[in-house]
Amino acid sequence: NVFWNSAPGTAVKVNLVRYPTLQDYAAATSQEAHGIGADPLFLDTGSGDLHLSAGSPAIDAADAGAPGFSPEDHDGRLPVDLTSVPNTGAGTPSYADRGAYEYDAPPMVTLSVSPWSGPPPLVVTADASGSDDPDSTPIAFYAFDFGDGTMADPQLDAIATHTYGAFGTYTITVTVTDTEGLSSIATKSVTVSASALLPP
Repeated sequence: NVFWNSAPGTAVKVNLVRYPTLQDYAAATSQEAHGIGADPLFLDTGSGDLHLSAGSPAIDAADAGAPGFSPEDHDGRLPVDLTSVPNTGAGTPSYADRGAYEYDAPPMVTLSVSPWSGPPPLVVTADASGSDDPDSTPIAFYAFDFGDGTMADPQLDAIATHTYGAFGTYTITVTVTDTEGLSSIATKSVTVSASALLPP
């Protein structure tokens, strides 16, 4: 379990007995030897959203061998391994998350464009191949919007090329979506002018 009280004073209260810290409770009862006393970093406690946010100590830390462990979370999702977080759980799999919900990380997106300026017709390559998904739900597709009314269909390739024919400054947007349907975006600007501009 993860125990947390945002106000100092009582971390655990059992049978009317208050324990200032989880360690005090564990020492007095010989329970929760593997409990965590830390902020679980729920997504939005104000609205009752108890999904986990990035950095939660509950991620990849559950005991899948505990009696009554359910492989599916409250949303019906199976455990997902967040590859950027060490697996500190027990049982199989060792990367299940503590609590009612599995953390689902969106893709981390990088975008580069080349060249970023020049006279028309300017052929620009947008490259999102440095993007990654930190959990075991890989990137499914990339969608490019070139900012001049041209949008490429979602594609498996992380690189797209577009030709600008009119002067102006345009924003290229790439939306990267993983197999769980989570998306992240990144943007870069391209300037079509009479001559190439110096790098910013």
